[in-house]
Amino acid sequence: MSKISTVQDWVCKFDVKLLALYASIFFLPVSYKINNTFLVIFIIIYLIEGQWSFKISNIKKNYQAILSIGVFFFFYLIGVFYSEYTNAALSQIERSLPLVALPIIILSEPKIYVKKNKTIFFSLVYGCFLAVIICWGNLLLEIFKDDGVINLFKWEYSKFNLIKPLKQHSPYLAMFLVISIGFLIRLKAFIYKPHTTLHNIVLVVLIAFLFHLMSRTAIIFFILSSIIYFIYCRKYLTIIGMIILASIAISFLNKNDFINKYYEGLLVDQMGLNGIEKVDERFQRLNYSLDLFFDYPLLGAGTGDVDLLRSIKYGENGDTSGFKNGYNAHNQFLEFLSGQGIFAGAYFLFFFFYLFKSNFEHKKYFFLFTSICFFICCLTESMLRVTSGIVFFSLLTSLNFAHLNIKGINEQ
Repeated sequence: MSKISTVQDWVCKFDVKLLALYASIFFLPVSYKINNTFLVIFIIIYLIEGQWSFKISNIKKNYQAILSIGVFFFFYLIGVFYSEYTNAALSQIERSLPLVALPIIILSEPKIYVKKNKTIFFSLVYGCFLAVIICWGNLLLEIFKDDGVINLFKWEYSKFNLIKPLKQHSPYLAMFLVISIGFLIRLKAFIYKPHTTLHNIVLVVLIAFLFHLMSRTAIIFFILSSIIYFIYCRKYLTIIGMIILASIAISFLNKNDFINKYYEGLLVDQMGLNGIEKVDERFQRLNYSLDLFFDYPLLGAGTGDVDLLRSIKYGENGDTSGFKNGYNAHNQFLEFLSGQGIFAGAYFLFFFFYLFKSNFEHKKYFFLFTSICFFICCLTESMLRVTSGIVFFSLLTSLNFAHLNIKGINEQ
């Protein structure tokens, strides 16, 4: 027996490929570097394990789904050819490779990943739980050194300072949290009965951390989706209870000066309810990306040039912070419009419309929830410009299409 055959047998016997995938997803909320390491291992094992006739057969059957995700990569690739700053363009191409690799891998063996769907999402759940432990543990150490425990709810101990040990961006972690919470609630309601005590504890911890993280978009989406879910399940008493608790909480906030500052930091100051001068500057910067689109409407400014040209817009409009930090659009639709042009922006909207429609028609309600969640996050973040967002989008949509296309899959 050759060495290659021995390695292939060992890989298949111990499910090393799947273990690498679980590890990659587990570390996604914690460290993108560790996530990328296990993702590379996952891809390498896929390449050396063989079974190519079976994989190619399924790739042919699912080529439309693979291409529909890969189109985003090709928009970035086309943008390289009219970019002056090729290094920046190539860096984006490198980050975007999962848009091609993961759909091919998952949709070449879709039944495996459909079967392991729960384990995949549990990996994300417990990765989020580990992130919570790291963040709260670090925060408690800082508070015990310098402050009182009550100051855990200070504005400065939330958002970016809360997740400082992870070097993660709060909206991305908030998205992982919301989808993990949705997954656990789905298990609790429809699959595992009774739900385990451990899962209940994890669920409560993740919800508490989500509110502590203070990511407005994720919190609002979580509240709205919870209300829709309870209406769907006809749990009207639960909705009434939520309204009563919310009323009590608002009354408590108004009477408690200390916690009221926390509430103002989350909603009032940053949303401009105390005056336009306090609005989050990201919303003002959207106009600069829109102006850039009008300058380059057909093909965009280019994958490598868009950030530099947008920074110039910041400078021209006196946005010192945006100019120095080179902020992206903080909106994926405008990101595509300004960088890759009208066709990329239109395809972005079409893709999600198709995904929503397909999930609704096929009653894939959990994936409808996850796709809407990702799309909502794209309204305030350029999710497909950052490694964590690209990897998660590629994985999520590939799994989604695997569930939608289950009838067109070969038996192994």
